[in-house]
Amino acid sequence: MADADTVRGWKGHGLDDVSGSGVGRIEGAFAEREGGSPWLLARMGRFGHYTLIPARDAVEGAGRVWVPYTRDQIRRAPRIEPRDGPDATTEQALRAHYGLGPD
Repeated sequence: MADADTVRGWKGHGLDDVSGSGVGRIEGAFAEREGGSPWLLARMGRFGHYTLIPARDAVEGAGRVWVPYTRDQIRRAPRIEPRDGPDATTEQALRAHYGLGPD
């Protein structure tokens, strides 16, 4: 599992799904409110929306980051406003969307 400092260093990397298809671009990272695992802040496409993807099983290499989720699952994730970050309700919705239990 990548730590928060490593995940923050992935800003600007391309984001690929489990099959290697491009999904978006990493714009930053957020840590969960209760000190849990970091999340990748990603923008879906050039003019797309923003969402968070769990970074706990992400793998980085050659300017790309791969996550164990499908493109469709990532694109259907709850949207966020990057300047505000996720609130507790959004964090819960994201955890449920990705099938994550308590950290």
